[in-house]
Amino acid sequence: MQWQQSRLDQFPLRSISMGRRSLYLYLTLVFISCIAVFRYLHPSEGPPRPPLQQDSLHKAWNFQLDAKQLLLDSDKCERVFPGLFDEVDRAVSDRKGKNILVEELDAVELRNGYIRAMLYDQELYVIATEGGIYSRGLAVLHAMHRAIVSSPDYLPNIEFVVSTDDKLPPLPIWSFARERNDHITWLMPDFGFWSWPETKVGSYGEVQRKAVAMEQTTDNPSGTAWTWPAKVDKLLWRGATMSLPLREKFLKVTKDKPWADVKAIEWHNAESMQSDLKTMDEHCQYKYLAHTEGNSYSGRLKYLQNCESVIVAHDMDWVQHYTPLMASSGPSQNYVKVRRDFRDLESTMLKLQNDDELAARIASNSVKAFRERYLTPAGDVCYWRHLIRRWADVSFEPTPWRIENGTNQKIWRGLPVENRLADRVWERKSESVGSHRVTADDQQVWYPLYIPLLDSIPKIRLVGADTDIKPLGVRPDGDSTFTGFGQQRIAEVVLKVPRSDTAAEPKCVSWWAASSLRMRKKGFLTVECSEHRGYG
Repeated sequence: MQWQQSRLDQFPLRSISMGRRSLYLYLTLVFISCIAVFRYLHPSEGPPRPPLQQDSLHKAWNFQLDAKQLLLDSDKCERVFPGLFDEVDRAVSDRKGKNILVEELDAVELRNGYIRAMLYDQELYVIATEGGIYSRGLAVLHAMHRAIVSSPDYLPNIEFVVSTDDKLPPLPIWSFARERNDHITWLMPDFGFWSWPETKVGSYGEVQRKAVAMEQTTDNPSGTAWTWPAKVDKLLWRGATMSLPLREKFLKVTKDKPWADVKAIEWHNAESMQSDLKTMDEHCQYKYLAHTEGNSYSGRLKYLQNCESVIVAHDMDWVQHYTPLMASSGPSQNYVKVRRDFRDLESTMLKLQNDDELAARIASNSVKAFRERYLTPAGDVCYWRHLIRRWADVSFEPTPWRIENGTNQKIWRGLPVENRLADRVWERKSESVGSHRVTADDQQVWYPLYIPLLDSIPKIRLVGADTDIKPLGVRPDGDSTFTGFGQQRIAEVVLKVPRSDTAAEPKCVSWWAASSLRMRKKGFLTVECSEHRGYG
């Protein structure tokens, strides 16, 4: 014991200190090695992204970094996008404390473009659909689903009805636009904010990318960077009049004016298509872009707002979800408003051309407000979530189960949206082409088919319940028609139908491949496209 004590007494304190230092050094080396191994196994894909500051979120917005930021919570959404949710809050206020009842949704007419859906426990379910208008319904469901699955906040359970039609009477449903005197309809983002493949415009992100490339780089089809000084000093418009008095008046006012490059597209005229048609990014080559409403609102506006150009629009009758953000005067002016009869259009254009600094400022305000902030994926998901939350504030709690008649069996209401989006057959039933009651006296019927303008009419194969219904011929020289910014024509297919009391109601036409009509049990004929390919 004494020996052990003497040994301890003789042990130098310096040795103890050195031993501790060696231990600390060893642990430090182990820690650094662990970090090195982790970084090797999980390499960084780039410099760390600076987070948005809580206290100055609005000022910290950076388009390049934040446009696709989908994880903003409700508080950040409010501060990053002031004014974006005014239309939703207007709809809540106009309910005047009256909650939306399930009976109101039940009373909505099942018409083309109808979708009834439910959000329950953070999952989106499609309860019922009726017909379809191109890919609009799919685009809406995709956009809504993105907003739900990326939400950092819990979203309430709701049930609602969506319509993808352009023009509807005032109803407590979600729609793309409403008339100014309609205080009942709720507004959602237009389908084009996801994609519009039928018109070859593509996804909204693609539109933005091409617009930026056209204006800021030479890496575009023109080989020129179309900055403001390089842009054509004229007002551009391309489209079809569709026999609308508003558009015909616009063409009359701008005819032969040196400040205007306005032409109506003739879809059946190869020369017109070759020389007059402009892609959306080619619109960015002009300083001034005209916007006119169509049968109701026009889906063209959001595309034009991706150009750093001055939007010149008449006084509009239709409101979209972001219309409150459009300012026609003041320091934040982001577009120019003229009278609906265009009587002041010429004087307005001459004023703009004579004050290039003013015009450049308006164009800059527009691109900063819309392309670089509000009309981005980040703004889109924030709007959808706000719409869901505020709808829940004045609506009922949905019941996820229904009782099967006569069995007392509980059945879940709706199909998960993932199933719907993956269902190619449901996707293909997209084009409504009307209906015709076939009587015993009918031997052949002409069906108008709305299809994109191609070099040739697609082949149609029609199959009935018991016998083939074969097309006897095709009349491609129908009347022109125009929807939004698309290019379409009417072709008519004559069908020889069997003598029976059957309602023929084609739902879809595949413009790339053969289609078939299959007889339903209820006696209606519906189209089921055998193949579908998106535009290249």
